[in-house]
Amino acid sequence: MNKEKQSQIVWWKEVLRLQKIVAALLLVCFTIGIVHSDVDLDGIPDGDDPYPETPVEAPLIFTPYENEIIYAPNREVTLSGTGEVGSRVQLYDDGATSALSCQEPDGGVVDGNGIVVAKTTGGGVIDSTALLSADTVVDQVFYNTQVDSLDDAWRDSATASWATEDLDDAIDGICDYQAGSQPEDRCGEESFPAKVMVMATSSRVFIFDAQTREFWKSMPVADITSVAALDGKIFVGTDSMVQVFDFANDNFTKTYTIELPGSVVGMDTVSVGTNQYLAVATDAGGAVIDLVADVVFTSNITDALIGVSITSSNRVLFATATEAYVSDEAVDLIIANGWTGQDITSQVLFPQGAPGTITVVSSDVIGLTTGVSRVFD
Repeated sequence: MNKEKQSQIVWWKEVLRLQKIVAALLLVCFTIGIVHSDVDLDGIPDGDDPYPETPVEAPLIFTPYENEIIYAPNREVTLSGTGEVGSRVQLYDDGATSALSCQEPDGGVVDGNGIVVAKTTGGGVIDSTALLSADTVVDQVFYNTQVDSLDDAWRDSATASWATEDLDDAIDGICDYQAGSQPEDRCGEESFPAKVMVMATSSRVFIFDAQTREFWKSMPVADITSVAALDGKIFVGTDSMVQVFDFANDNFTKTYTIELPGSVVGMDTVSVGTNQYLAVATDAGGAVIDLVADVVFTSNITDALIGVSITSSNRVLFATATEAYVSDEAVDLIIANGWTGQDITSQVLFPQGAPGTITVVSSDVIGLTTGVSRVFD
């Protein structure tokens, strides 16, 4: 591994028993600063408890950072992290001593289990609403079109093929989107929802309105392994390629072949200026796709990866079960095959002598069976 370009990396570690769960809590609220707290409910059945052995005193919020100043033009903030069932998050105006008032029943207090957006048998659920049978979900992602770099006027197209499809629930009000080998595949409103949960089984991608928790559309794809979304596009990883469903431009034929032997195991997206990028992890290495230039750049790492993310400084963070790497350059500076990364394994794994196995790569976070390491690069 190329170690010539070393940058100072400060690691934050908190010992938590992390399973493969990342929750996104959807809030509609005035918010400037946040303070995290938790109500730990003992006696939760082990099957429902992400931390069945040790009570977790507070939920771990990946983004935004605690006490981070947030400017939310749409009066909303999405929290991502992991926590005990029954975790509580409170929102505070900067310097205030009482929680904000918003549309939640307890003012600025938000209770619930959130949305599971990692690969897990607990998937397919928003809080207590089951959208898909949990044991069929291979991957899922929460996608908010309102934070895209692209103007979201495309959502209300009157001429796109997906906008003019017949609605299967138009007559009887029933949408049998899980019915056998030929499920109903288009229901709800004509417009693409502002916030969606994209869920995938091994053979079909499902889009749900995350606010109403109702089915909107599905598309059949063979051998699905992972999903991602950005700027009106839904990316579907399979055992041989990445397929793109471009709702903004009404184009469902685009595919990318990653010149690496192996299946796609994870993806992440980012906009940098006017460009968009897709980071891809496979079980034979990693790649970055420049979505504007329409080109794929593979890395010099050919190990079996378990996940990938793009950090807050736009570097590529990726890992195997026992090793972790961060790209030498930001994703927008990767312009050729063979791009390199720093081996940061010794800084990530803990405790010394008996380190845990890496199970999650998300944002700036490496999750292990023994806890969490966070990178500020």
